[in-house]
Amino acid sequence: MLRSIRITTILFALVVPARAQTLTGVVLDSVSHAPVVGAHILLLDSAGTAIKALTTSSDGQFTFSIPHLGDYRLLIGRIGYPISISKPFVFSSAFTARVSLSLPSNPITLDTVTVVARQIERRLSYLVDAGFTSPDKRDSDTS
Repeated sequence: MLRSIRITTILFALVVPARAQTLTGVVLDSVSHAPVVGAHILLLDSAGTAIKALTTSSDGQFTFSIPHLGDYRLLIGRIGYPISISKPFVFSSAFTARVSLSLPSNPITLDTVTVVARQIERRLSYLVDAGFTSPDKRDSDTS
């Protein structure tokens, strides 16, 4: 009888999946409270090592599957916002944590970018023959 209980317990443990730890949430602008789209988030372990990375969705949402119990932090970055590190999240049992994170809305001035281009007109004969460009101009490949 005792043996059948052990076998049943082992089979039950194999059939019922362990509940995993999940960290899910949203990243918001601290002033407008609008979702921050495309924010890069790193999941850091207690030693500060990046374990996983993702980018927030179009509504600022994200979800991490936590690999094992322990302390974790999030490092959040987005162009125009200062990099932010969350307070620690402690996973001591299997559960889902839902968080709302705010990025400080302190505009960061980026350096000016100057783009310089030289126009080169290249006409491909098959495009001219198909009528996509007018044949009245001569090829001016000035490389």
